[in-house]
Amino acid sequence: MSEQLSFKLFKPKQHLSTMIQALWSISLSPNNPSPVTKWLHSDACSGLIFNLHSSNGSGIKLGQECFTRGVISLPISKKSQTITLLPGAKVVGIRFHPGVSAAVLGKIFAKARLLNLTDEHSIIPQPILKQLYQQQQKLNLITGQYGHITCLYRWLSAYLDDVNQLPSSLNTALTLLKHVERTQEISQNIPLSQRQIERQFQQWLDMSPKHYQRILRVKRSLNSLKQSPQLQLADLAINAGFSDQAHMTREFKAIAQITPKKYANGL
Repeated sequence: MSEQLSFKLFKPKQHLSTMIQALWSISLSPNNPSPVTKWLHSDACSGLIFNLHSSNGSGIKLGQECFTRGVISLPISKKSQTITLLPGAKVVGIRFHPGVSAAVLGKIFAKARLLNLTDEHSIIPQPILKQLYQQQQKLNLITGQYGHITCLYRWLSAYLDDVNQLPSSLNTALTLLKHVERTQEISQNIPLSQRQIERQFQQWLDMSPKHYQRILRVKRSLNSLKQSPQLQLADLAINAGFSDQAHMTREFKAIAQITPKKYANGL
């Protein structure tokens, strides 16, 4: 029997596209015979999940941790993990670009965390918690997936106008790291020292520029294999910037949690 899974994805354009990678909605029919597990591949981004009310009290698992309902703040994705939807699950999400969650929430989390929307002593500022609580309530009253995405889009279009933007130097560094081979090269194009750039990465992304570049390299390689599963792995390794195939395999295991060969064979 095929999975009774429905997934909708929307990538904003114009001003929201600078902060939001995607809005998404996913649901699994209560009649599905079993849970469904998918991989969330590492991309150095983070997000929010609105785990909506369901008639059977179903929810999701992130890794081995179960969440039945509520707003979940996701950690910055340094390595791939699994998401498991239990039958009847209804989930809506926001995927931020790198660093944006720190600007929106004022906090970086080390692991997925259920936000207590009524906690007066929460480490998340109360105005933000109030906004998230209101969105959770609105989403619970909407039935359609496109309605969920539209609801979040309208909220974010107004709300993010008042959120502090990332430092321009960090934005420039994030762009440059997609094209340069050595992280030291970015300081030649930014009026900051290498140490200052590293501090910005730690503050906003909780990782070094070098680790960010490692994630980008693995992500590009995953995309290449997805498009062309028959690629010669030795050629892919060299073209992607790894020193050799063994180096690529080690990086895949550490970040993607799978070897290149197993990933290609599983497509």
